[in-house]
Amino acid sequence: MEDTNKAIGKGIDRIDGILKITGKATYATDYPLKDMAYAVLFKSSIASGKIIKIDAEAAKKAAGVLAVITHENAPKLNTKGGLRGGALLQGPE
Repeated sequence: MEDTNKAIGKGIDRIDGILKITGKATYATDYPLKDMAYAVLFKSSIASGKIIKIDAEAAKKAAGVLAVITHENAPKLNTKGGLRGGALLQGPE
């Protein structure tokens, strides 16, 4: 049987190769969306601790802040799904 695929084992120039190596390629994140919101995540500097109190009032009042999400007000996640060790953001630990 004759191999009709002439590309196997040979280098093929990518149509976007030059754009990527020159930094001129565009990606999905390069296109701004109307009313786009950004998220900023903060993590504890303490590896194993317990949250006693979160004072997010100043953050909530900051210009442009849409929401401050903590373990106290985060949407509850499906704990029966694929998350190992329980759901994220659901307790003070």
